[in-house]
Amino acid sequence: PYAKGSGRMILAYIVDGRWFSNRIHYVVDNPLGGMKSYQIPLVVVTFASGRGSISFPKYTFSSVDQNQGSWEWKDEGGHWVPYSTSDNLKIQSAYRNKLTRITLNILSHDTKQVKQFEIDLCLLKQKNLATGFFREMRQRPPTTMWKWLDNKKQWEPYSDAVQAKIADCMAGGGTTLTLRTVSNDTGKEKRYLLDFKSLTQTQLKTGFKRPIRKF
Repeated sequence: PYAKGSGRMILAYIVDGRWFSNRIHYVVDNPLGGMKSYQIPLVVVTFASGRGSISFPKYTFSSVDQNQGSWEWKDEGGHWVPYSTSDNLKIQSAYRNKLTRITLNILSHDTKQVKQFEIDLCLLKQKNLATGFFREMRQRPPTTMWKWLDNKKQWEPYSDAVQAKIADCMAGGGTTLTLRTVSNDTGKEKRYLLDFKSLTQTQLKTGFKRPIRKF
């Protein structure tokens, strides 16, 4: 809690993040001048004195879009573990800006030491820069599922990779997406245009259209 003077109080709770623990709590102090802040997710509840509301500068707080799919790494037991919210934001920002590698400083829950990792967004590998050890990483399939209608009138889901491309396209305001796939039968490349306004999938060579929809 942060309080100053009478009748005013700011309560700030850390709800997730690299240093989160349910056994201890943190004091979040007001940054100098109110123009700087730490990149940690907060829920803030404010109370005024009744003589008027408290004015704060307008800031935009971003969060990981669950419909895009968050980023995860694979542990020794083969389980997928999500990155923290702040690391997800950094990885997603690099992915959108078409960066191939970024470096993250991650606090180990076992040793309580900060370790440096290189995130390779081309190979989808996480490398411990101190040991050279690699782990697999992935973008978790988004919660929104896009499907296309097959010849048997059954809705078939797109692959996880295509789902991620669709989510990234729509997050950037796109309304169409061109896909290149290789046919399992002929081994030939096919190109499709997905139109999210008309909700159609068009094979560009033949012009054949199929309905698509979001579930």
